[in-house]
Formats: sequence, C-alpha cells, structure tokens
Amino acid sequence: SELFDVQNDIKMQKEDQNDVYFFLHKKLDDNYDIISALEHQLLSEELERKASEEKYEEELEKDRKTFEAEEAVLKEKLRDVDEKLYGLKDVNGYKQETEQEMST
Repeated sequence: SELFDVQNDIKMQKEDQNDVYFFLHKKLDDNYDIISALEHQLLSEELERKASEEKYEEELEKDRKTFEAEEAVLKEKLRDVDEKLYGLKDVNGYKQETEQEMST
C-alpha cells in the first residue's frame, strides 16, 4: 500500500508537471503572438511615420519655392517703387532749382 501511495504520488506529480508544461507553453505561445502583433504594429507605424515625413518634406519644399517666388516679385516691386521715389526726388529737386532761378 505504501508502494501504491508512492506510485500514485509519482503519477500525480507527473500529471502536475504536464499541466505546468502545457500552461507554460500556452503562455509562451501567447507571448509570441503578442510579440508578433507588436512587431507588425511597429512596422506599420514606422511606415506611416516615414510617409508623413516625406509628405511634410514635400510640402515644406513646395512652400519654400512659393515663398522664394513671392519674395522675388516683392523685391522687384520694391525696386520699382524705389526708382519712382528717386525719380520724384529728382523732379522735386529740379523743381526747387527752377523756382529759385525764376525768383532771382
């Protein structure tokens, strides 16, 4: 009977070990699934980030070119205004000289 008890204990211990083994493998499989899902999510988010960065860079370059073109137009307008201003100053100076000459 003592032998039977020892054999029964050994049998129960083996069953417990099998249960633990099964449980640990199930947990391991679950963890592999989680790791796989997280790796997939990471890859997806990296691709989205890269696409967003490329789009941002393209928009930034487009804006830079637009601003450069607008700057060139505004500089040209400023040159035209400056030329007109200097022309008016010349006319005003000539007018003052003529008026002085006429008054003397």
